[in-house]
Amino acid sequence: MSGDSDSNRNVVAKGIKPYPIKIFLEDKTGQRLGFTALELNLKGMIIDTGEELLTSGQKFLVNFDLPSIKYRVQEYVTIVKTYDQMIGAKGESEHQRRRLAEIQFSSLSDLGRRKIVSFLVAIKAPGFK
Repeated sequence: MSGDSDSNRNVVAKGIKPYPIKIFLEDKTGQRLGFTALELNLKGMIIDTGEELLTSGQKFLVNFDLPSIKYRVQEYVTIVKTYDQMIGAKGESEHQRRRLAEIQFSSLSDLGRRKIVSFLVAIKAPGFK
């Protein structure tokens, strides 16, 4: 990779679990919300939003540290889809709701892209091209 010869030098011990990744979304008023990313790729990520209700089209600044790579990602993202999943055995009266959101990077920086690629290679993500 030109210009970033140390990209793989920042990889820490392989025994680190890659997911979940603790992330923070900051809105235009400066309010920060903490979530966990369950999956990351070059387009964006799937996050568990807990009880927080996010809506498609919302824009945020995302901040997170890549596990096993010494790099903090700070990029603008947009919520593109939200999902509600009911958890519990069929027929149970008590169900738990799991809220997920798909977020996409608005315009991933070149350095951010290189570091995410390094992370994905380091964890040997299936389907990585």
